[in-house]
Amino acid sequence: MLKKLLSASIVGAILLSGCASHKKRAVYSCYKINKLNQKRQIQCVSRIRDGDVFYSYLKNPSKKVTLALIRHRHSVCGESFTKLKNVDKEIVDYCVEKVPRSWEARSFAQLYYSYLSNEQLLRLIKKAPSYFCTTFKPRRVEIPKEIAKKSVLIRSCLISCVKNPDKKLQLLAVQQDARSIKWIENPDKEVQLSAVNSNPEAIKYIKNPSEEIQLAAVRSYPESFKWIKNPTKKVILEVQGYYDVKKPRIEIFDKNIKIYVRNGNVKIANLSNRFINVISIAEYSGENIYTHSNISLPPQSEKTLYFHSFRLTKADVYQNRKKTFGYAVEYSVENSAKKSLFETKKYASLKLFNDS
Repeated sequence: MLKKLLSASIVGAILLSGCASHKKRAVYSCYKINKLNQKRQIQCVSRIRDGDVFYSYLKNPSKKVTLALIRHRHSVCGESFTKLKNVDKEIVDYCVEKVPRSWEARSFAQLYYSYLSNEQLLRLIKKAPSYFCTTFKPRRVEIPKEIAKKSVLIRSCLISCVKNPDKKLQLLAVQQDARSIKWIENPDKEVQLSAVNSNPEAIKYIKNPSEEIQLAAVRSYPESFKWIKNPTKKVILEVQGYYDVKKPRIEIFDKNIKIYVRNGNVKIANLSNRFINVISIAEYSGENIYTHSNISLPPQSEKTLYFHSFRLTKADVYQNRKKTFGYAVEYSVENSAKKSLFETKKYASLKLFNDS
C-alpha cells in the first residue's frame, strides 16, 4: 500500500510540476520517467517547455511516444534537438512531412540519411533545395545516382551533392544554369564550352580556363575579359583588337655608331673616341615612323632610346601581314660632315606575335 502511494505521489509530482519547468528539475524528477506507462510518458513529452528533455531520458520510447514528441515539437527533426530513438519508416515519413522548408530539411537528411529512401530524400530536397547546395563536405548530403537527374532538374546547384557526376549530368546542370559550373569539380572541357557559350559569366567560376574557353567567352561577350585572371596573348588581341609585341632583334652599325635592339629595348652606341651628335634618328615601325633628334653621345658611350611600342592589329596577326621595322640615322662626328645610316627589314606578324 505504501509503495503504491509513493509511486502515485511521484507521478503526481511530475505532472503537477509541468513535467519539470527547467533542466535541473528534469534531471531530478525524470529518472523515474522510464517506469511510467505509455500514456503518462506521452503527457510528459508533449509538454511545451521540457518535452524534448524528458524524451532524452527515455531509454526505449515507444513509437507512439516518439510521434507524440514530433507532433508537439516538429522541429525536433532539426539538428538542435535530441536525436530520435527507435526510428522506423513511419517516424521518418512523419518527420519528412512535418519538417519545415528551411535548413532543418538538410539537417534532418544528415541526421537520418541511412533511414531515408530515395523518394523521401527527394521530398526533403524539394522543400529547401538551396540549403542542400554546398561544396562544404561536413554539410553535404550525398544524392544517389538514381535521383541525381531529378534533383538537378529541381535546382542545378544540387550537382554539388552528386559524387563523380558523369558528363551528361554536368551538361544538364549547366544547361539549366551556366553558373552552376562552380558546383562541379573538374568539369569536362565540353561542359566548360557549353557553359560559357550559354552565359560567358560562367568563365569566372572555371579554374585556369584554356585559351579555347577564354576565346569562346570573349567572342560571345567581350566584357567577360574582366573575369579572366591570366588571359593569353590571343585573348588580349581578340578583345583589344591589337597587341604590343616585342621589337625584333636588329643591329645596324658603321665604324662610328651602332643601333641595336635587345629584349625590346633600343640602344644607340658611340663606337669612336670622339663626340658624336645624332641629328635625327627615325624608327620604322610598321606603317608608323617615330623620331628622336639632337642626341649627344660622348666617346665610347651608350644610351637607351624610348620609342612607341610595336603594335600589331588583329588583322595583322590573323592574315600574317609583313611589317617593316628598322632605323635611319643622321649624325656628325664633332665638326665633320653629316653621315647617315639606314636599314629596314620585313617581318611576319605571326612570328613577331608568337615570339613576344
